[in-house]
Amino acid sequence: LQDLPPARRRALHAAAVDALTFDRAATTAGALSWHCEAAERYRDSLRWSLDAWRGAREHEQWSEAMKFLDRARRAMECMSGREIPERDHAEMMLGLAEAAWHLGQLRPSRDCAEAALAHARNTGETFLEAGALLQHAKTAAALGHYRASERSAEAAADLYLTLRDRSGVARARLQLAAARTAMGNYRSAARVMRRILERSGDTATTDAANGQLGWALALQGRFT
Repeated sequence: LQDLPPARRRALHAAAVDALTFDRAATTAGALSWHCEAAERYRDSLRWSLDAWRGAREHEQWSEAMKFLDRARRAMECMSGREIPERDHAEMMLGLAEAAWHLGQLRPSRDCAEAALAHARNTGETFLEAGALLQHAKTAAALGHYRASERSAEAAADLYLTLRDRSGVARARLQLAAARTAMGNYRSAARVMRRILERSGDTATTDAANGQLGWALALQGRFT
């Protein structure tokens, strides 16, 4: 394939896209995104790359997720600004921030979270803005910037409250309590944890809150 003239290669990749799109059972979003990129069908490459990223994210395959997000970013770089939906830009940057955080790439994660927040605010979608704030809080904490983490987590919790998203509120408050614990504000962290335990019906969240509450109490010297 590499020995063929570029125009012929692009035409073959385009034909592969058409065939795979017709028979979705025989392929994956990842394969479609690759063929679309090679065929220079960048709008389609963006679409399928984001779809493939969502699948990798669902299975917590962060290296794969990063690969698909990088392909989405390349597609955006080849498109004009008018062609790129603001929501796709926000979602891609948020995905990059999350994947980079999981892979230990903290400074890129912080930069992508800040970019995601700016794009999310342009879309007016509160859920995306809350997600960007929460990811920023996580990354800031990992970098040791606890005050910044506290601010972002508190803002995320407020937005999730407006959405009536109990799970989102609990996750943001967990991060808020972690930041306050790291800064030595154990009493406030314990209060936040108790609020989560009173209202969360999610087992994983409850377990995490119990663990952090015990840590905050122990650091206050309260062992019984």
